[in-house]
Amino acid sequence: MATDFRLKEQLSDLTERIVDSYQEIGTINHLGHCPLPNTQVIVDCLHDLKEVLFPGYRRRQNLHMGNVVYFVGDLIDALHDKLTDQFARALRSEHDRLHGPQCEKRKLIDFEARGQQEAIRLLES
Repeated sequence: MATDFRLKEQLSDLTERIVDSYQEIGTINHLGHCPLPNTQVIVDCLHDLKEVLFPGYRRRQNLHMGNVVYFVGDLIDALHDKLTDQFARALRSEHDRLHGPQCEKRKLIDFEARGQQEAIRLLES
């Protein structure tokens, strides 16, 4: 099966039309804004939470009462950091959605501190 390279020349025009649509329909992209929560990180957090709730049944085996404290402590520490970042991203995005991306107003809010509070609250529940 041969590729007709003349047809591939149309790809740059196609790409340009697609990118132009991003400006025409502003709600179909999230370009140039603060990062959104990362879906894969959230999924990883859910897997880690399952490990905390059911140690030894999932990824890590051969756990016992002598080493489980280290295993769970490492998971909780990693979850704290990941959840803090993801909550901060969500709070920042929601603020921008409600108030617009006004940098001056956003500087007055410590989204990381609020994210950390939410992370701790989730981990304690």
